Amino acid sequence: MNLIFHFNHLEVESEMESPTCSPSFSLNTLYLGGCNLKRISPWLFRNITSELWLGGNNLTGPFPQNISSRLTFLDISDNFLHGTLPRDIGLNFPQLHHLDLSNNSFNGNLPLFLGNQLQMLDLSDNQFQGEMPQGMTSNMSCLIYLGLSGNNLTGALFPKNSSLPKIRWLYLSKNLLSGAFPYALSKSMELEIVDIHNNSQS
Repeated sequence: MNLIFHFNHLEVESEMESPTCSPSFSLNTLYLGGCNLKRISPWLFRNITSELWLGGNNLTGPFPQNISSRLTFLDISDNFLHGTLPRDIGLNFPQLHHLDLSNNSFNGNLPLFLGNQLQMLDLSDNQFQGEMPQGMTSNMSCLIYLGLSGNNLTGALFPKNSSLPKIRWLYLSKNLLSGAFPYALSKSMELEIVDIHNNSQS
């Protein structure tokens, strides 16, 4: 079953938002973008089996911890979430192909482990800091889109031995990254857009 409530004037509240609520049914896809949702119920991650759209709400608080989900598509962009992401978030979402957490207030280091089946990752316009982990650019062989712009990332523009064989769109602007763009990536036949402006690269 699919449910679509995108961008209505309706406000989703009470049972759906309650962290203790556990409805007995499950859904394939749930669209709740722009519905003034204020909290995330762990039930959403456990009982939605494919796509969960929560962008453009008023969600606050940290990203849920210690969950296990079969989601393949997760969009929680344009909210007010904060705190750090689980370091092994890929283990919690082993089937995820699309992850969009852009335009929130997440901070701390980028996750160490993200699944190698991930095709789209957008963590732009948050407050992430530190260096880009090696696993993000060496173990993600299916990644097509990577968005990390508008954070506080430092260190090398790319870790050594970076390999993103299918990358097409790469957005790393407005950080504090430095160094040369990897030769192997510059020769990629798949690459269409590279945005690295407002960094300290040579």
